[in-house]
Amino acid sequence: MNYPFKWSGSICVLLLVGCTVGPNYQKPDLASQLPAHYQQIEANESSEATLDRWWMTFNDCAINQLVDIALSRNLDIASADANIKQARAQLSIINSASLPQFKCHRTNWSRSDQQKR
Repeated sequence: MNYPFKWSGSICVLLLVGCTVGPNYQKPDLASQLPAHYQQIEANESSEATLDRWWMTFNDCAINQLVDIALSRNLDIASADANIKQARAQLSIINSASLPQFKCHRTNWSRSDQQKR
């Protein structure tokens, strides 16, 4: 008998029991636990919009130029995308062999051949 499988049931039960919350659980009030200077900061609504160009917050021309150059010369993403498309095309070709196939062969006969029979 494999010992890792023998104890796996007990380990799963212990892990699930460790995740349970008692019946008297109350969610803590986080607003009262935060320091006063954190409560005064309001969320910036445009913060999600600037995540794609986060380095612009440094206001450094050198960093902006370096990142722009890196993004323009980064062909790894384009080549990876092309490789994925090529692999998917090859997979569809391979999978098409398992699909039903219909083959039609042309026979060389004419009406005069049919009358001779």
